[in-house]
Amino acid sequence: MERRLRVAGNDRTGKRQADLIMRAYPWLCQRLELDVKARVSALDRCLKVSPYDEAAWLTFARMAKGGELDATQKQVVLTHLSSMNRTFADYPDFVWKVFDDLLTVQPDPNERIKLYEGVTALFERKGRPDLACDARLRIAELQCDQKKWQAAAQGLTQTVRKFPTEGRYVPKLTRKLQEISKSYKAGNDALAKLYLELVPAMVVHYEDEGSEYCTKMYDQAQQFLQDNNLDKYAKELKQKTDQARLLSKNK
Repeated sequence: MERRLRVAGNDRTGKRQADLIMRAYPWLCQRLELDVKARVSALDRCLKVSPYDEAAWLTFARMAKGGELDATQKQVVLTHLSSMNRTFADYPDFVWKVFDDLLTVQPDPNERIKLYEGVTALFERKGRPDLACDARLRIAELQCDQKKWQAAAQGLTQTVRKFPTEGRYVPKLTRKLQEISKSYKAGNDALAKLYLELVPAMVVHYEDEGSEYCTKMYDQAQQFLQDNNLDKYAKELKQKTDQARLLSKNK
């Protein structure tokens, strides 16, 4: 709602014209039997009238996801996608709503990773760790597809350290790290050290309020350490976590 009101206030003429274009768009497509090229052209011109037009973005996203576009039409989408972070910088939820679908037009995995990294940086700047963590998981998946295990692990680890209290996502990020760690040299040791750093710090941060969450993370870490015969780390994790719990109770 805030985004729509802001657009209406800052660009009344453009918004009104774009709304009229998109109101007529379904009728024109049906009545004139517009092919994909003509529909893409109409959407392209609509976004040039008002780059904020929600209906045009959502229609582009549906077409991209549906695989309706050829190489030339995909380039039109990519041109708009490259400006999305600037256009909707203050509305990261909308960016993430259409980003994945629009990105299907980019066949190069390295370019897809670059675009994901750009949107991840946007989410971090705008104070949206939830979206940043979600995007980081997508990046890791692409890197794993290319067997870039260490790069994927480094990115995930950096995100965990940036947002250690993001309760919905840290377990997902660390579970992904568990999948990756066995695929590169010293990966298990690196993850073990991250758990030693992460779990006690979470206990201190959450105190009694997040005891259930901390317990789940502790159990997850211990299971990983035991499964990989990292007994020294398991013992150290127990000691540090017990110390953190004691510190938390004495606050």
